[in-house]
Amino acid sequence: MSGLTAEELKNLVHIDEGNEAALNNAMTYANTAEQWLANAGCPVDYDNGIYKALAVALIIRLVDAPDMIANGAVDKDIGFLAMVKSLRLQNEVAAAKAAEATS
Repeated sequence: MSGLTAEELKNLVHIDEGNEAALNNAMTYANTAEQWLANAGCPVDYDNGIYKALAVALIIRLVDAPDMIANGAVDKDIGFLAMVKSLRLQNEVAAAKAAEATS
């Protein structure tokens, strides 16, 4: 289950009211996006603006081209990968600060 509600997803991905097929597809792709980002080292955190922007961008791309992960298109998008790297770095810094605070 995605961290986004159906209503949030409709608004973020611009799904027309009543288009349940598109909403169902987007919900599936939201789960896929979350898993891809988690595998890239970015835990699910919709309170983080960078994470939310990445997840929504990936969901929108998957709606348009469902095979983009399988064909490696995501791995070739330098801007997207730079945002993933930025989010990972942000998480690493936060973890280091938390570890420093407890020691």
